[in-house]
Amino acid sequence: MRTLFKDKTGGVVTNTVMGIGGLIIGVIVILVITTTLIESDVLTNNDGAVLTTVNESTVSAVTETGIMLANNATLYRNGACTAVTVTNSSSGYLIGSANYTVTDCRIAYSHAVANAIVNNTVWNVTYTTTYTIPTDAREGVDSLQGNFTTGIDNISEKVPTILLIIAVVFLFGALVLLVRQAGAMGIGTGSL
Repeated sequence: MRTLFKDKTGGVVTNTVMGIGGLIIGVIVILVITTTLIESDVLTNNDGAVLTTVNESTVSAVTETGIMLANNATLYRNGACTAVTVTNSSSGYLIGSANYTVTDCRIAYSHAVANAIVNNTVWNVTYTTTYTIPTDAREGVDSLQGNFTTGIDNISEKVPTILLIIAVVFLFGALVLLVRQAGAMGIGTGSL
């Protein structure tokens, strides 16, 4: 009967566990480094750039739901809009600030003052957009962190399938090992 060497037992299982553990530790270290770089202001942004838009006509009539201004937070990084003057597009009527709200660069009719003549009309808006211009290093770190987060999300969806495949491989390996050991011991090779 052959004996298994002590240093050969459990190698596949140990190597698999150590590989997965090393990968998890590596990803955690990279996420900690990128988060620290972002939050520590070591890589600064050029904050406070201002873009002034004069007399932009809204793309459609402004209602309580609101209309997104053209120079908005999706176009400009961390964009924040502040209305300077707002007028009715057709009559030139000056719309007071009590008649609208600007939230996340979305201008909407407000019920604060009962001035229904400006509701559901096209407006001309003069506004400023304050936004951030990231430095190349900061933009690189932000992209790196975003890519890692997306990658982790994609992999985490597949973890149950990967674990199932590993379990099936280990079970087949154990079955092969048992059949080999049974054959070496003479079990199952009976004679008549």
